[in-house]
Amino acid sequence: MTSLESFSEHDGQIPGTFHLLTTSAAVLSVFTGLELFLRYFINANKHVLPLLEDETNRQILARHLGTDVVGCFWVAYLGWSARHVCQDMTNRVLKRTNSMPDAGHEQRIFTYQPEAFRLLNVFFAYQIKNMFDCIVWGDGPEYIFHHFMSMLAAYTGLGYGLVHFYAIFFMGVSEISTGILCFLANFDPDHGVPGLAEALPVTKMINAGLFVVFFIICRVIMWPIATYYCARDITMCLNGESELAKKNTLPLRSCRVALVAVSALQIVFLAQIVIIGRKELAAMSA
Repeated sequence: MTSLESFSEHDGQIPGTFHLLTTSAAVLSVFTGLELFLRYFINANKHVLPLLEDETNRQILARHLGTDVVGCFWVAYLGWSARHVCQDMTNRVLKRTNSMPDAGHEQRIFTYQPEAFRLLNVFFAYQIKNMFDCIVWGDGPEYIFHHFMSMLAAYTGLGYGLVHFYAIFFMGVSEISTGILCFLANFDPDHGVPGLAEALPVTKMINAGLFVVFFIICRVIMWPIATYYCARDITMCLNGESELAKKNTLPLRSCRVALVAVSALQIVFLAQIVIIGRKELAAMSA
């Protein structure tokens, strides 16, 4: 169910709906089990910090650690371990080679990659759990929109076997910064545990520094580059005359819309980070 061999093509077909659903159910059970275990563990050790005496605070920590942090670093690990799939993009950007010629756009969009399908399956299940938690905890409409668009983009790869070349980065490697952010969210007074920042100021500061570094690398620098190449390849496929492109017009258009929408949200999140960062710096210098 999770081995790479199980995600290989079967008689020329990608894994079917049953495989997708059973694997998603298994991944969801892992997240749910981890969150319940952490609730029990934190409750057993609530004497360590006075703020853990509050049950809501314990549930928030269990959610962010058991689902968000684990989910992000899980897909980030799968993406990093499969980075060879999109090595051509790395060579194009860093080494300035001609490793991504226009003529190869269909290969990048339509080639099935077992590593990418496995990654997308875990990512899709994680977003289901994330969407449920987001609604229950009232995180806000922008987060619900983000999760929905992420699921739409992921299903393009799961249901149709498309855009696997780029999925390694978008749903994998880039989630390194998100995993750090999810840990940092515990210190937020609105979405995290009130008072935790004051109780563990050094931990928060170190984590905030790591987040800024990886956010700039993954989301400010790498994300726009990958978005440009992915949107370009999809557009060339849609403008082409191949049967594969004609057969997958709707999912390709949906994927492009989801990609643009999620990319636009990166700008919103960046603005929020800048605003919060200024407040934090002002508070430290006061």
